[in-house]
Amino acid sequence: MSTTSTSAAPWWWWPYHFISLTPSQIQERRDLLNLRGHYAQISALIVVVCVSVYRRVIIGGRGNNNRGKKERGLLRKPSSWLDRPPVKGWGETRREYLVAMGWLVLMVGISGWRTGEDYLHLTKSLAQTSFANIPLQILLSPKLSSPRSSTTTTTNKPKTIIPAIITNPISTLTTIPPARLTPYHRLIGRIIITPLLSLHAILYLAFFAMNNHPVPLLPKRLQDADVQWGIMAVTLLLVMLGTSAAASGSGSGRKGVWRWWGLRRRVSRDTFYALHVSLVLGLMGAVYAHVSYARRFVVQGLAVYAVDVVAGYLF
Repeated sequence: MSTTSTSAAPWWWWPYHFISLTPSQIQERRDLLNLRGHYAQISALIVVVCVSVYRRVIIGGRGNNNRGKKERGLLRKPSSWLDRPPVKGWGETRREYLVAMGWLVLMVGISGWRTGEDYLHLTKSLAQTSFANIPLQILLSPKLSSPRSSTTTTTNKPKTIIPAIITNPISTLTTIPPARLTPYHRLIGRIIITPLLSLHAILYLAFFAMNNHPVPLLPKRLQDADVQWGIMAVTLLLVMLGTSAAASGSGSGRKGVWRWWGLRRRVSRDTFYALHVSLVLGLMGAVYAHVSYARRFVVQGLAVYAVDVVAGYLF
């Protein structure tokens, strides 16, 4: 991508520069940004397909041979070091952290792909790749439409007409129980979406602060609605991250804030869910208003949640 002019970016972000582009080059950059969003989602689909094939073909055949022994107690799977949390009290295992870190490396690679030395291209790419993970994270979340326990299921409730492949496609395709997917829902928010969006915001604010000619750019941009919506989105994301860590106690290994309040388990779970969903919807609204290019990811995420709500409450 040829450029018209460049200026120095912060030294700590070498080799990137502030680059002025022609209208055609800006459109080329936008096309690449859209493409990397597609690549991020296609990568998730490829992972799901590979895991599905592995579990159904390789593990499935092996499991059929061992099922009889396992039922008789003759086959016991040892507790793996990877299947224990890295810190006592954390809610995720080392294996889950390694998978999430691998996904982060891939997302960072997609974000940096073909950005050249364009500081703003990289800055925008971090957000685009992060937004592309929103539908995946919601697909991995605990589902309202998942089967309830016998104590909460009523016999007169009609059976859902929405198949599981629609309400919980990842669990259905990979044969992984929904409860085992929930840690990845938390880690994608904690390790992928939050860091990438936070870095996006920091780099943009640094860009505004360092452009002072002919007038300081930061005070002017802070008055613009798109920047204000972006700051609100990052703020809601950090609040959501903090409340999630407090509720699960995964951030410090201590009891969560909900237990400090002395609430019973059922009440605390409902309270957390209501707060969490409210923050998520607020975040989605802020992202939708922040930039038009993220709206398709927001709509995809809301569609996933809407299908789950319909399946969970109306059928």
